[in-house]
Amino acid sequence: MSHSHLRYGYLDEPQREMRLCDSRTQHQNETLAGYGMALRILYREAWPQGYEKMKDSSLKRKFEDGLQSPEMVQFLKLLLRLYRDIHI
Repeated sequence: MSHSHLRYGYLDEPQREMRLCDSRTQHQNETLAGYGMALRILYREAWPQGYEKMKDSSLKRKFEDGLQSPEMVQFLKLLLRLYRDIHI
C-alpha cells in the first residue's frame, strides 16, 4: 500500500473531507462535547466557504443523525420543542 498521501496529501482532499464529515458518528464513550467539536472541525475542513445558516442546520442534522443513544436524540428534540414554546 502506498503512503504517498502522508507526504503529498490526497488527490481528492475536498471530497475525502466531505465523506469523512458525512459518515462521522459518535464513537462509543465519546462525550457529546467531543463529538460536536469533531463534527464542527470536519465540517469546516469539508466546506470552508459554507454559509452560516446552512452550516447550523446541516451540523444540527449531522449531529443528531450520528448520536449513539436514541434516548439522547429524543431528549434533544424535547429540549428544542420546549425552547421554541418559550420563545414564541
